[in-house]
Amino acid sequence: MNNKDLITKIASKLQRDPADVQKLLDATVMVINRQACELNDVCIPGFGNFETRMVPEAVVQHEDGTRSLMPPYVGTNFKYSTLLTRRVRFHPTTRRS
Repeated sequence: MNNKDLITKIASKLQRDPADVQKLLDATVMVINRQACELNDVCIPGFGNFETRMVPEAVVQHEDGTRSLMPPYVGTNFKYSTLLTRRVRFHPTTRRS
């Protein structure tokens, strides 16, 4: 599923204009991004948590023996909620092996 498909499905589910849904989705991503830049975690109940942390600079040694300095960066991990896991796992269309 790509971005356009997601917006179309959400718009039909909410009976809203796709342009409005696009604005809402863009605003949501922007808020999550800003909070991550400020090293704040974002928790969306029923969906999951975006955990952010600052990864310090490090010296990396390559296969040829050269070394380079990796700059610090903000790392973000997504941990899905138990509720989301249950909904996906026990959904009637989900295949179970």
